[in-house]
Amino acid sequence: MLVPKPSQKTYGVLHTENYFSFIGFCKKVESEEIQSVDIYLNDKLIDTVLADKKLQKIEDIYDIEGFGFEYNLDEKYIGQKGIISFKNHVTKEHLNNSPYLLIDESNENFNEIRFTYYVNKINNKDIINEYKRKTISFIATNENIEDSSFISYIKELSKKFSSYKINAFHFNNEQKDKIISILKDSQNISYIELNNPVQLIENTEFYIFNNNFPSIQRKIFLILRYYFKNISTVQYISDFKKFTLRNHNTI
Repeated sequence: MLVPKPSQKTYGVLHTENYFSFIGFCKKVESEEIQSVDIYLNDKLIDTVLADKKLQKIEDIYDIEGFGFEYNLDEKYIGQKGIISFKNHVTKEHLNNSPYLLIDESNENFNEIRFTYYVNKINNKDIINEYKRKTISFIATNENIEDSSFISYIKELSKKFSSYKINAFHFNNEQKDKIISILKDSQNISYIELNNPVQLIENTEFYIFNNNFPSIQRKIFLILRYYFKNISTVQYISDFKKFTLRNHNTI
């Protein structure tokens, strides 16, 4: 529970969901009146939201019912260096954890974080039917690169399906250099910097992901599985020795 200070007229808290996505609550002391929250970027007002939502995560943490809000930073601001602030519209009091320093393109994990942000925003109206036949894709995350068994499987696919194009998506130059070094003897590999989910979807027929996949791969798997019927999701399981794409589809 968050207890307001004696001098506060309103109080609340800010949580970051994914660097560019925020949730929180804002409440007037001893009142059920719905509050508005102003959002500032570098001290310039860019938006105002109502704190009128029931958010289970916020309610569980702070033992409060209602008064929640959600906010996704507009895409035009993503990548800019800046400070974002959340204040009560009337009293101009900061919420706890505000202001917050945004990451920009100089951060080595920026592409991956931005990609996750776009994944979390996908909904039914964004669904497209594009895909590319005879393509196999995977994301060269650090976890996948360091998994020798998974890498061996990718090499095996490269040999067995030489007429297929294999897309090794990566988020930064370090991942690119590592995966190029590891797969240098494979002839049908393309190395693509991954910026958004549509880029992956439009260049994939078979999406390969690791059994020990991080959360970002789990989200991609669920989106492809339930929304994109032309794209097959293939989970690699290290102890399944005869595991091939043919276990899933005829190609």
